[in-house]
Amino acid sequence: SSDLTGYTTANNPLKNNTFLTWTAGTVDNFELRFRYRIYHGNSGVQYRSALMDPEKFIVGGYQADFEAGTTYSGILYEERGRGILADRGLRTRVTDGPNGTKITSLGRLAPSADLQANIRNEDWNDYLIIANGNHLQHYINGRCTADVIDDGAKAAKSGILALQIHVGPPMKVQFKDLKLKRRP
Repeated sequence: SSDLTGYTTANNPLKNNTFLTWTAGTVDNFELRFRYRIYHGNSGVQYRSALMDPEKFIVGGYQADFEAGTTYSGILYEERGRGILADRGLRTRVTDGPNGTKITSLGRLAPSADLQANIRNEDWNDYLIIANGNHLQHYINGRCTADVIDDGAKAAKSGILALQIHVGPPMKVQFKDLKLKRRP
């Protein structure tokens, strides 16, 4: 299959996070499998998201994060929204609290360092996103990295898919073997 490649250079930095959006519809309950490879920087796949600025290709919503570093790969982040909903290795429940979003830990899936040791640096990794109702799960190389129940009023039930290239140092991110399976 063909690789999708995004990159930035020192002479051509991004002014904002930019996204390649899938235009064949929206997703609600689904499984998305893909492979990624990243050199430097940060990226991810947006799902159940919204196109915030079509001219600048800005998207907001759930993001299955990954990076060239050692902290964020596998987390659930809400771009232009509530922020990190689950750090790597955590099972969480998101609700509305008196002062905004409340995130409650429901336990640890595995130590973050163990999950990081399973990720191949500057090589191809397998990612699986499962979205079923308010239950969201991320897997990298067969290991669950985030498991979230989103009971918040801002929980997205449907939206677009998009591939991210993030503001930051010169970087290259590649995606391939994207397979979407819709669920009832």
